[in-house]
Amino acid sequence: MESHTVERLYAYQLEFDPSVLAYYSQVPCRGVERVKSEGKRHIANATADFLVVRGDAISVVECKAADQAALLVQQEPLEWITVADGVFERPALNRWAASRCMDYRVWVQPRMFACLLANYELLYSVDAPSAHSATQERVLRSLADRPRTIGQLLNAIPQLAPREIHQLLRSGDVFGPVSTRTLDQVDEFPLFRDRLQCEAAEASGLAMSYERLEQLADALSTSSYVDLQAARERLRRLTMMREGKCAFTRRFRELDRHVSIAVAAGASELEACLTRYRSSGNRASRLLSVQTEAVAEAVKRWEIGHSHNRTEAYVEYRIDCERRGCKPVAMSTLMLRLNNASQAKRALSTGGLRAYQKQRVASDPRYRSLPAIGVGLRLQIDSTQIDNRVFPGIEDKLLLERPIIYIAIDSSTSNPLCHELAFGPARSDALASLLRTFVRTYGLLPGIIQVDRGTENRSNWLTEFCALYSITLLIHPTAASTFNSAVENCIGRVNSILHTLPGSTEPDQKGRSVDGRFKSRQTAKLQFATLELIVQEVIDTMRTIPAAGGMSPSEQHEGLLQTTGWAGRQTRVDEDFLFHTSIPLRTSRLDPRRGIKKDRHTYASSELLEAARRADLIDIRRDCENASLMRVQMTSGRYKAWAPFAQKIASLPQLELKFVSYYLFQSGSTILERRMATHVALRKKVVASIEGASMRVERLVVAEINEAPISALPSPDTPPRNDKRLRDLSLSMEALQGQILGWEGGCDGER
Repeated sequence: MESHTVERLYAYQLEFDPSVLAYYSQVPCRGVERVKSEGKRHIANATADFLVVRGDAISVVECKAADQAALLVQQEPLEWITVADGVFERPALNRWAASRCMDYRVWVQPRMFACLLANYELLYSVDAPSAHSATQERVLRSLADRPRTIGQLLNAIPQLAPREIHQLLRSGDVFGPVSTRTLDQVDEFPLFRDRLQCEAAEASGLAMSYERLEQLADALSTSSYVDLQAARERLRRLTMMREGKCAFTRRFRELDRHVSIAVAAGASELEACLTRYRSSGNRASRLLSVQTEAVAEAVKRWEIGHSHNRTEAYVEYRIDCERRGCKPVAMSTLMLRLNNASQAKRALSTGGLRAYQKQRVASDPRYRSLPAIGVGLRLQIDSTQIDNRVFPGIEDKLLLERPIIYIAIDSSTSNPLCHELAFGPARSDALASLLRTFVRTYGLLPGIIQVDRGTENRSNWLTEFCALYSITLLIHPTAASTFNSAVENCIGRVNSILHTLPGSTEPDQKGRSVDGRFKSRQTAKLQFATLELIVQEVIDTMRTIPAAGGMSPSEQHEGLLQTTGWAGRQTRVDEDFLFHTSIPLRTSRLDPRRGIKKDRHTYASSELLEAARRADLIDIRRDCENASLMRVQMTSGRYKAWAPFAQKIASLPQLELKFVSYYLFQSGSTILERRMATHVALRKKVVASIEGASMRVERLVVAEINEAPISALPSPDTPPRNDKRLRDLSLSMEALQGQILGWEGGCDGER
């Protein structure tokens, strides 16, 4: 996550630096000449994190955390060197930059970065004011007398909003200790008019933070328990000798002299009596070199997953020892070495990234980023199929679907802000619809969107959308649920409630241990509108459940609104926003006479066809909420195009329109064709089996007809028996065909 906490922090600093004219990220450095340890020249390429352009210089910058830079100095001493405490250089890149009239430097992440990064996230979401408002002028006059906290200013100045104070901080008109305090701590965050005064207060706060967050390093704290107990016993005996209760020995006279010198130097008597028993004993392995190599090979096979269990690992080790001609060690010795092996490597080799993330060691809270400090500033978005199957109202089990749910959680309060239900695989349409719902509800877009590595989250559409609206897109590692735990917990709670309803997929997950009549395809009864209502009620209830701190997400939401207010950028739901939240189509073409042919439908409008004859096509986008609508960008302007069934669904409520659209999106991906083919094949199979059974019955009747009485034979006028299975199947086929024709426009002249 270096790019999230290191490079992003430096990018924020560049944004707030008025001397920076421009900067570029991930800059290639070609033709870097290095000298290897054997004296040979080596020319290769490198990639720098930033190229910064200022009025007087151009700099190439590499961003590193302090511990990572120190590790690189040890691993690559010819590439990385330490100039001073916390100052690093790369001689090869220094020479490369100097030959091009630039300078190269390594920027090291500050030790206390969590508060700084959280404050920068909030300040970056606001714009510097072009002119001060009346309340901001009162703030400046009030701070001219003495520093005041944000809480004091909010209480003293009527109609002063927290966002106005954030604008003053962004523009540099006032200053605050952004490295040690967060902006939501309004009663402890002082504001200054003078930069030097603020830096002095911030330095004092940093010194206090370093002291409180420093790990224990004194001799008593780092000594072993055995050494500490021995020191207490030595001090007890020394005290008795000093009191005359027993005679001094030669060793204790020397210890008494050593303790006196240590106490004079400022140490305690107990610390001076510490022993070093921990350093005694065997330190070198007693194994032969051949045995050591065999054990190392067994540990290596264990780490890369070639040994499936510990017993198999020991058997393979004994076979290897026989091949090497050495005596194997005991099983307990090998098991001890396997316990000390890298569990992360084995988890990655045997279970992939999900197993690796499960075994990953938790990061130190001292070097961990903080949640957002503004409401709506950072959205954590995740999606999954809910554990319930929708019954569409048709007697056809091939149409039963599990909706996929998208939920957006506010990172600052863990409050579910909005959600979206869709069908089929995860895709950009549902994500775009979620963003539309968020803007319709709150009137703004978030400053940061945090998602996982799903295909729809790494699409070009989302990247372009975030770049257009100045949204920072954070994509956390695969299967790293700790980075998105709030939204995953919310989805888990929703599914736990849905397990109690008809159509639950919990019996499906148990496999063959549950009879088929209990599976979700047999018990599905809830339609899409009902399921949407239930999910909405569950999420509304979750907003009122108290969290670990004793406050519910809605209470935290209201409290944070009082301290920092809404973050993000104000956005209107206009045609421009609707166009950019529509999904681009890369393969469609515009026919000047017919329109846009996409899947089964032709999208057209008189204005679009007229424009197609005199302008060029730039972009075609499918609306994420209305399957009958496409938005087209021409060189002459933007136009709408509709499908033949547009009038039929134009008057539907928004929820039903989405339901129809989601099924039509699947029809575009040939899912309905495959369903129809499966259904037709099933019908042919059933009909063939029925006809085969009828022929066998006829042969049996012919064979026994001479033995049967005349009265037992059926009359030629008797109607044939109607088979219930065949009748149900025919009705189901008619329903499916009617559903397809009803949604896809049976009046399309081109079909």
